[in-house]
Amino acid sequence: MHEVLIWRGRWRTKFEIEDTQTRHLNPEERLTLMFSLFNFFSSLGGASISLDSKKLVEIIAKLAQNLNKSGFSYAIIGNAAAAIYGRPLSTADVDILIDYHADEAEKLSKTIVKAGFDVNVNDLKQALSNKAHATALLKPLPYFRLDIIPIRSERERREVKEAKSVDIIGIKVKVATIEDLIPYLILYERFESAAFLITKYSKGLDWKHVRVLSKKLGVYNKLKELMRK
Repeated sequence: MHEVLIWRGRWRTKFEIEDTQTRHLNPEERLTLMFSLFNFFSSLGGASISLDSKKLVEIIAKLAQNLNKSGFSYAIIGNAAAAIYGRPLSTADVDILIDYHADEAEKLSKTIVKAGFDVNVNDLKQALSNKAHATALLKPLPYFRLDIIPIRSERERREVKEAKSVDIIGIKVKVATIEDLIPYLILYERFESAAFLITKYSKGLDWKHVRVLSKKLGVYNKLKELMRK
């Protein structure tokens, strides 16, 4: 059962409180908060890491702009996507699903490098052939990571094509739809983020789509459990 709290004389779930805290923020501010939380929790552990949260948001937007101009189809997924939709968590990496072929690896590498990341062309090719992830580190801040996930199925290609355009500092950034994001958050055991999105967006979702994708990914029982809670 989800944690229940009393706020302003009413019983509310933790996710309802979190929604109240971030509802007034735009996507840019939610991403900024995500990186700020990383700074805060790192400092509690005694780390000297300090990320310029606003600068990182600008870098992500610049990456999206470069991908748009280069003609690559992509979608922000994972915790960064959940943050954009209202649940910023402490993280220093961004997951991105990209549709590219082996002969486009060099073009993609140059596109990513223009945004300030260090990425290896062979890593992009190996990730594609081995159905793995390629990692790109931000040059001045190597503890900030971009995880590049090549398209591995026609289903993922559709998810990228149907990604939602979100305005971040005046740039259209493609983000996975909530219907696609929830099952994948469950698959990667990010249960609370999935539960938050279920609570926040329950009335407007295409639940048939969510259920079908959850069954394909083998997480349908967990989806039903989160929905009951």
